[in-house]
Amino acid sequence: MYSAAILLDPNYAEAYNNRGVAKKRLGRFEAAITDYDTAIRLAPDLGTPYNNRGIIMKNLGDYEAAISDYDTAIRLRPDYVNAYYNRGIAKAELDQYTAAITDYDAAIQFNPEYTKAYLSRGLAKRSLNKTSEAKQDFQAALELAKQAGNVKLEGNIENLLLQFK
Repeated sequence: MYSAAILLDPNYAEAYNNRGVAKKRLGRFEAAITDYDTAIRLAPDLGTPYNNRGIIMKNLGDYEAAISDYDTAIRLRPDYVNAYYNRGIAKAELDQYTAAITDYDAAIQFNPEYTKAYLSRGLAKRSLNKTSEAKQDFQAALELAKQAGNVKLEGNIENLLLQFK
């Protein structure tokens, strides 16, 4: 479908981005990166391809490149909730927990019901031995998971909270 759109309009940046997403889901990371690179070349002010390329770079273990892509996505869209969250994840992988917490704070500020941001912020706080703050975040995440009916996530969070007893 996206390839057909690209044939009709080879300058359609969003089609390259979306095709990149499809390729990523198929595990074709290098091909997805190529599509994100093309989308960025065609529309350098579009934040989504930077975020999406950052996700692949993070998954490949290139956290610095991922953070650079998330930085650009956020510069282009200062309210880009997922880019803040993803950058926080990459920073946490580099043991930059305080910086990760700042990104999770931003994600939560823009979306107060972002369950995974509370959960990830709690994990980062736990890594900094801020156990009471971590527990508060886990409890907030648990309540949001219950409200969303996400039983699997709810169970995972309950297991984390058992560590505090």
